[in-house]
Amino acid sequence: MLSLVFVACGSDRSRRDYQPFGNGSEGEGEGEGEGEGEGEDECVSEEEICDGVDNDCDGRVDENCSCIEEETQRCGTTDVGECEYGTQTCDVDGNWGNCEDDIEPVAERCDNLDNNCDGRVDNDVLLTFFRDRDGDRFGNPNDTRQGCQAPPGYVADNTDCNDNNRNINPNTQDTCDRIDNNCNGLIDEDYNGLGQVCSEGNGECEQDGVYVCVDDGLSLVCDAIPGQPVEEECNGLDNNCDGEIDCSDLEGKIVFVSERDGNPEIYVMNADGSNQRRLTNNSANDGEPVWSPNGRLIVFSSNRVEEWIYDIYVMNADGSNQRNLTNRPANSDYNPDWSPDGRKIVFASDRDDGQHGEIYVMNADGSNPRNLTNNSGHDSDPDWSFDGTKIVLTSFRPERWGYEIYVMNGDGSNQRRLTDSTMNYNPAWSPDGRKIVFESFIGNSEIYVMNADGSNQVNLTNSPSNEDNPAWSPDGSKIVFASWGRENRHYDLYVMNADGGEQRRLTNDPGADFQPNWSP
Repeated sequence: MLSLVFVACGSDRSRRDYQPFGNGSEGEGEGEGEGEGEGEDECVSEEEICDGVDNDCDGRVDENCSCIEEETQRCGTTDVGECEYGTQTCDVDGNWGNCEDDIEPVAERCDNLDNNCDGRVDNDVLLTFFRDRDGDRFGNPNDTRQGCQAPPGYVADNTDCNDNNRNINPNTQDTCDRIDNNCNGLIDEDYNGLGQVCSEGNGECEQDGVYVCVDDGLSLVCDAIPGQPVEEECNGLDNNCDGEIDCSDLEGKIVFVSERDGNPEIYVMNADGSNQRRLTNNSANDGEPVWSPNGRLIVFSSNRVEEWIYDIYVMNADGSNQRNLTNRPANSDYNPDWSPDGRKIVFASDRDDGQHGEIYVMNADGSNPRNLTNNSGHDSDPDWSFDGTKIVLTSFRPERWGYEIYVMNGDGSNQRRLTDSTMNYNPAWSPDGRKIVFESFIGNSEIYVMNADGSNQVNLTNSPSNEDNPAWSPDGSKIVFASWGRENRHYDLYVMNADGGEQRRLTNDPGADFQPNWSP
């Protein structure tokens, strides 16, 4: 019986078909030991290569090969849309090479092609365009079409609020015409005061109206029609409407702050409200004007150097020769007031720590400043008594938790509290030194007066509006103050008797008028 043995050999010989051997049943033992192995083909082991042959004679063919050299296969992601499959070729080491000539998916873009190869063209990248019926290059947000390019009559902008009028679009200047010309959702927003109360005429001829648009749409005008003047009478009224009260009981001048020209500036007028004129004219905030005892100078505060920093300034009574007295760029100085002899100026300053106000005094030329209060609270609104012995002020003391009126000696000693409520400000001595006028806030701001020792506190205004910034007339018979919320809801100046009687309006302007001070 014959046995067949198949042997794989090297690359120069692919295989032997068989080799006969005896099975031991015939001729057993014959020729034993002689010529053993003669004629037998043996496999010669070589390094296995990827060629479909068992080169290393281990009974396995190409066992570590991924492929056979020069073999190819398809590669890539997909052939949908703009994508295409590529080809991979097997290298000599039995590894697949790089994918060649394939086109892979990319981010979809608006070009009428399926760039991301998902079977859809321009999905989620179509642009929205808006109908521009009036040709002003601004589109109607409620009339749309989609595409990669704007169709005729469509634009990419969607901010037109009236697509039937090419003069109404976001690029149009607003005009006073009760129309939203620039499509910002507001009407006539550049015309502050439109519809507000105004008046025309002086004195008894004054009539109220409202601000309306001028026909050219570029400005406002008051629609009030003044009354007719009559012969002047000595009754405290401007009967002939010439802007002056010929028999006025109000004498002297009043300096005050007004925002009628857009920012706080210092104005002066006759005590009866006539002949109002501006003294300062700059882009900063000027305020807190106070006459010198001789009436020749006016001290005030301004933030001309730094936006959030105030300094003490002084100028002549006609507004000339304005000069900075403190000039501290890192700290604020404010609330100035003269000593009775005009040689010194008392003021509030946060120069110690940049936060807490203290009361300081300096020479009238700004030299030799020194601290008078020096406490952990906040001190402000100093006012020198007419005899020069005392200073009244507003102070916030941590132990009290509120703004109270205090009084102290002129050198800062003997500080003592006069009020016992939480919101009191702007105290001012009467000319005879017996009373102090101040404002107090309980629900709204009112003008109060009290004795110099703090007793007998009386509400003088008793109004639902807000009153503040009180100042005495030189003879102590009148008090001028600012009020907001009365008949025209302007911030105007008023005057009243020292007991609160005969309250009369002095100014009437849409801009705020406040912080009055009566000349000596």
